[in-house]
Formats: sequence, structure tokens, C-alpha cells
Amino acid sequence: MQKVTIKCECCGKDFQTWPYRIKQNVRYCSRLCKCTASRGKVPQNRADLVGKVFGLLTVVAFEGTERGHTIWRCRCVCGQESTVRNGNLQSGSIRSCGCLHHIRGHRSPNWRRGYTINSNGYMHILLDDAERTKRYEAEHRLVMAKVLGRPLTSDEVVHHINRVKTDNRPENLVVLSREEHAALHAAEDRLFNRANQTAD
Repeated sequence: MQKVTIKCECCGKDFQTWPYRIKQNVRYCSRLCKCTASRGKVPQNRADLVGKVFGLLTVVAFEGTERGHTIWRCRCVCGQESTVRNGNLQSGSIRSCGCLHHIRGHRSPNWRRGYTINSNGYMHILLDDAERTKRYEAEHRLVMAKVLGRPLTSDEVVHHINRVKTDNRPENLVVLSREEHAALHAAEDRLFNRANQTAD
């Protein structure tokens, strides 16, 4: 693998780097240039950002400096124009004119596909009811509440028959009390350990 020559986004100097470093978004010739760009204090021979895209913003013109910070005029994909400091563009802290805050659903950059999996491995889905205090709720409990036609109590546990926590088909779920659920898991664990000992 050979080094490639690219232009520093801070000082504009050509320098050589490894291709994988470019994939890691390393585009500065030195730590000094990286720190300078992150503070927004670009030197006189600053890199020309006109035409470059940062998130939804496209740099269209240089606007001058303000308190030592280089200011760029940018056009968002929504058509609005705004002025942004160089450091905010380079660090990615500003990616739009502000329209991202109003985007909801699958078009939002923070969209989680409508569900998330918690640390215990259970799938939580996004609720459509805006009055609920929780944005996400366990899907397996919602499925069984719909099957039973009533909300589940805090003492009821939904057990996955095949032990696949993301398989929330109604036929794979059964509602048990906490004591029944603990006893069932203990019995299944004993059978599993006995089968392993027999195999050995």
C-alpha cells in the first residue's frame, strides 16, 4: 500500500498520508492544523471550503472573520442560507440551517428504524401515542396486552418460548407470574445442564 497526496483542509498544504487515514476522516497535515481548525481560527492561507458539503450544508462564500473565527455562508438543502463558523463546520457540530430539529420519523438522522434493542436484548418499539411518558416500550408486552385485550400488570412477565428475545410473535409468547417464570427458567436450565453432562 502506498501513501497518497491530499490537501490539508486547514492550511491548504499538500501532504502524504495512508489511504485508511482518509477513511478515518484524517484530513489535516499536523495536530496543530487539526486543533486550529477545531477552534475555528484558520490562518491567512486558509483552505478554500467553497463548494464543500458538510452534512446538509454547502459552503457558497467566505463571509469574513468574527472574533478570530472564520465565517462561511452556507446554503442548506432546504434552500435557507446561514453563516457558520469554520470550527463548527469542521467538527460537524452544525450540519444544517436548523431544519434538522424539525424533521421527524424516518427522515430524521436520529431515526432508529422505529425500534431499539435494550441492554437485556429485548426489542422496544416507538409508540404513536404522544401522551405516553415513555417514547419506547417493550414490544413483547404490547403484543400480549393486545392479545389479552387488557394492559399487563407489573406482576406479569412475558416469556419467550424459544428464548429468542426479539421473536415477538404471539405464538412464541406466554404470560406468567414472576414465580412461574423463575421456576420455568430454573427447570429449563436443569434440563440443559443434565443434557450437557450426558453428552460429556
